[in-house]
Amino acid sequence: MANVLFLNATPFTTALNLNANDTNAQVGAMAPPAPSVTLPGAAYPISANKGPNVFGAGTGPGGGENILIRISTGSSMPQFWYLKAQTSVALDLYFYLFGDKVFGVDQTGSSAGISTRQATIEERQRLTRQFASVLTARQ
Repeated sequence: MANVLFLNATPFTTALNLNANDTNAQVGAMAPPAPSVTLPGAAYPISANKGPNVFGAGTGPGGGENILIRISTGSSMPQFWYLKAQTSVALDLYFYLFGDKVFGVDQTGSSAGISTRQATIEERQRLTRQFASVLTARQ
């Protein structure tokens, strides 16, 4: 079974919530630059059907848009991202978290079929109300 990995490429600790799970995954900050750098991250399984802590991928109706909530110590407001991967559920996916960007690729390094979109102001207001219990547990 494939996994999706969210890799934190920032100097701030981050809490992640995938598809309205009850708890947030804690992800450490990126270490200072050295001869080699390992990015901290969180991994979740991939399935044809999305669910709490399960990333939905593929071209079927069960995949759809996944909602990633990102709560960073470097930001006063949580970020809401819509993530979609119309890729094989057999391929690992990697999402790199930067300050205000999220980029995704599959295990071959291709971004074909992978889209990321930050929530609009209206969507962010609605999602903030909808996920208030997750957001109060900020870290």
